[in-house]
Amino acid sequence: MGASYAFLNNKIRPWFMIGDFNEITCHEEKVGGRKRPDSSFLPFTQMLNDCGMLEFPFSGNMLSWVGKRSGNSTVRCRLDRAVGNEEWHERFPHSSVKYLRLWGSDHRPVLGEILAKPPRKSKSFKFDKRWLDNEDLRQVILEGWKSSDLPPDANIMDHIASCRRALGQWRRQHETNSGKLVEELKEKMEILYSQDDSSSDELAGELKELSAALKAEEIFWK
Repeated sequence: MGASYAFLNNKIRPWFMIGDFNEITCHEEKVGGRKRPDSSFLPFTQMLNDCGMLEFPFSGNMLSWVGKRSGNSTVRCRLDRAVGNEEWHERFPHSSVKYLRLWGSDHRPVLGEILAKPPRKSKSFKFDKRWLDNEDLRQVILEGWKSSDLPPDANIMDHIASCRRALGQWRRQHETNSGKLVEELKEKMEILYSQDDSSSDELAGELKELSAALKAEEIFWK
């Protein structure tokens, strides 16, 4: 720790650190368990201050770790975080951090978005490979291609756009969004992790279902 501390402290360049620091900065970053003395936070906070490390705006539940203590009591702490020095914040002023849902581990995934400019929101069409197993798909495409809403002088790009609209409408009606299912299952895992009486069998069952949904989502993005 001392060597890396001195290395960081002497480097004048952008620095970004993210991950499990296995330490917290204050009482507000811990729920459950015995109360720590105020002095126990000083080494970590002093290291962050001396290295010029600053927090980023974040969203989600910052209590990134959950564990069990004697008597089956639950303890939650903000062991994971992302920080950057002033040079980093100046170069990437729109960086942010998101604490994702807790599943498959006792630590939440922490997602850092490193941005020099505000993100642009764009909506694009993507063909879902899972549709290939649906027998109705060919008819949907044909109806989109021959849509009565097309003008008499429609060109090939007009026909393709019509097919995209038909597929989009069909997708909304048939709920093929595995991403939505993944988020719902992650929410269930989050609830189970937050309950002291959740059994390992319950967690294993939900994790199995979530793994299947993640596999379907992977097929979509291939």
